[in-house]
Amino acid sequence: MKRKKVLFLIILSIAFSIMMCSCTSMTVRHVNPEEPNALKSDERVVFGRVIFITHSEEMGEVSFPPLGLGLVHMETGKRAWKAVIHEKAIRIEPTSGDLVTREISVNRPWFENDGAFFWILPAGSYQIDALGWGFQMKVSDQDLKKPKAEQVFRLKPENPPECGFVVSPNMNFTVSGESGVFYIGSLLIDMDIRTEHGIEIKNINRVEIMDEYAEAMELLKNRFPSFILSVEKRLMKSIPDRPVSVANRRCPTWAEMLFRATVAAAILFGPMFIPVAPAVGTGIIIPSFGH
Repeated sequence: MKRKKVLFLIILSIAFSIMMCSCTSMTVRHVNPEEPNALKSDERVVFGRVIFITHSEEMGEVSFPPLGLGLVHMETGKRAWKAVIHEKAIRIEPTSGDLVTREISVNRPWFENDGAFFWILPAGSYQIDALGWGFQMKVSDQDLKKPKAEQVFRLKPENPPECGFVVSPNMNFTVSGESGVFYIGSLLIDMDIRTEHGIEIKNINRVEIMDEYAEAMELLKNRFPSFILSVEKRLMKSIPDRPVSVANRRCPTWAEMLFRATVAAAILFGPMFIPVAPAVGTGIIIPSFGH
C-alpha cells in the first residue's frame, strides 16, 4: 500500500509539472529548408550565431556552440522549452496500406555546429539570460566522455546542467515590424577554462556582439536557396547594469554516481542491500572540440 501511494504521488507530481510547463513554456521552431518562407502572420525569422571560445593548457584554443539555451518572451514570460523542426514523413496506413504524408515535429539542438541558428519566433521582445554547455549524468550511460550532440535541454541562469556550466549574458532583441527576417548578430563569449572535473569556466575574458551581416547573408542563401523574405539587421544588445555571471558544476565521479543510484534505489524500493561505493573515482574526460 505504501509503495502504491509513493508511485501515485510521483505520477501526480509529473502530471503537475507537465501542466505547469505547458502554461509557462514555448516551443521554438527551426526554419524548414523545404518551406523556408512559411510563417504565420505574427511570426518572424531570427538568425545569427552564438559561439564559445575557450582556452586551456590541455586543449589550447577551441570553439564550440552552446547546447542549452535560456530564452524568455518578455511580454508573456514564457521560456523556450525545446527546439523542433517540422518535417514531412511518409507512412503506411495500417488498415488500408495506403501511403500517407504527415507532418511531424523532430527535436533539434538549439544551435548548429558552427553556432548558427535560424529560429521562427512570435513577435515581441526577448531576453537571452542563459547559455550552457553540459549534460545530465546516468550510471547507465554508455559513453560518459562527451555530451550527446542531439540533446536539447532547458536552462535557467540559476540551473546549470548536471555536468557543465551556464553563462548569463543578459542580451535582448526585438522581433517586430514588417520585415520577415531579422539578423541579430554574432554573440561571442571568450573564456578561460579548466578541465579537472569536466569543463568549468575560470573567468570570462570578453563578451562581444559582432556584426557579421555579409557572411550571415551568404550562409542564409546557401542553407535556404528559395528564401525570399525581406531581411532587416537589428543587432541584439546587452542589458545595462546586468553584468555577465557564470555558474559551474563539475562532473560527478563514478563513485558519486554509483552512490546516488544506490540511495535512489533504496528510497524507491525500500530496505535492501546497498553495495559499498569505491572510495576513489576518476573524473570525466572532456573531448577536444574542433576549431
